[in-house]
Amino acid sequence: MFKIPRHFFKIGFNERILTANDFHECCKFYGIEVKLFTRSECSFYGAFIPATKSPTGKPIILLGGELNGVPLLITAFHELGHYFQLSSKSVFQHTHSFEGSEKYTFGNICKKEYQAHAIAACALLPKSFLGSKTFREIQKVRKFSKVERREWSLKKVKELREKYSEYTEEWLGFRLRVATTLNM
Repeated sequence: MFKIPRHFFKIGFNERILTANDFHECCKFYGIEVKLFTRSECSFYGAFIPATKSPTGKPIILLGGELNGVPLLITAFHELGHYFQLSSKSVFQHTHSFEGSEKYTFGNICKKEYQAHAIAACALLPKSFLGSKTFREIQKVRKFSKVERREWSLKKVKELREKYSEYTEEWLGFRLRVATTLNM
């Protein structure tokens, strides 16, 4: 389990779509260096280097310079999520935790990657943008079978894809899962 710092909520996390400026403001606030690399310089989309392993003694987020738009923002906020995971035990006062997220996966990824994906998902597609009630809220009133739940998810992803065409169906499905499993 890790917790999200209060400052992240103050800038609008999970309330509005966060921007590149929000990402850079957070990095500045937390003292994180951000470095862009071209494809010829590195073979990855993004990486987080903790202060303990950084040559500068500061945490570093590396981003593939050939990414742009939504893929760049997803990667940036994902890597910021890794910073929150490492820092949450001692540095921040907390307002929300990802308690229970160790039970859920996205494909075959581990808990830490799931949580970092969840940070990016909530940063870029806030819960209020998902439209009607989440599946968890609906299920309080009426129990669904697995088939009904799958049909609801597919229909919801299709609706969201029409509104937010820049996101893949897989990513939108993951965002719905975060809303349902973590109530975010």
